Amino acid sequence: MNHSEIILFLKETINEIAFTEVTEDESLFISKLIDSISFVDLLVAIEEKMNIKIKQNEVNTENFDTVHQITTFIENKLNEK
Repeated sequence: MNHSEIILFLKETINEIAFTEVTEDESLFISKLIDSISFVDLLVAIEEKMNIKIKQNEVNTENFDTVHQITTFIENKLNEK
């Protein structure tokens, strides 16, 4: 999956979870677009679609606050394979 496809997947998934559109650099937490339950749904969707395992210590705002950050995280995980 390329960069643009990952971004599209994330935006569509967040839209389904939060019922709103999000930009690549919009904070998911400061803007309160997703809550903790929705965030777990997002993590599960990412793991299933990307076939990666997200470790508990990797779940932080540095990796998961914006679509851009999540995309970078996913690309790095995919490159580890």
